[in-house]
Amino acid sequence: MKLFQAKRARVYHGWRRLAYSWPAIIVLAIVILYFSRSVWGVYERWNRNRKERNEAQSRYQNLEKRNKELEASVAGLKTERGWEAEVRKNFQVAKPGEELIIILDEEADTKP
Repeated sequence: MKLFQAKRARVYHGWRRLAYSWPAIIVLAIVILYFSRSVWGVYERWNRNRKERNEAQSRYQNLEKRNKELEASVAGLKTERGWEAEVRKNFQVAKPGEELIIILDEEADTKP
C-alpha cells in the first residue's frame, strides 16, 4: 500500500502551488535571462581589461629591458675608452699618427 501512496502525484497547496505554476516559472526564467545578460557583460569587460593588463605588462617589461640597455650604454660612454669607441664607430676618424693596415689572404693573391 505504501508503494501506491509514494507514486501518487503530489498536490501542493498555498505558496508552493503559486511557486510551481507556469506563469511563475516563466517570470523566473525571464529574471534569470536578465541577470545572465548582465553577468555576461561584466565577464566581457573583465576579459578585455585582463588582455589590456597583459599587454601593458608586456610593454612595461620591454621598456625595462630597453632602459637597462640604455643605462649600460650611457655607463660605457662615461669612460674615455667607451666614448672613443662610439666616436670611431659612428664617424670615420683616427688619432694623429694612426694608419690603416690591410691584411690580405695568400689565396686571394693567387686567384686571377
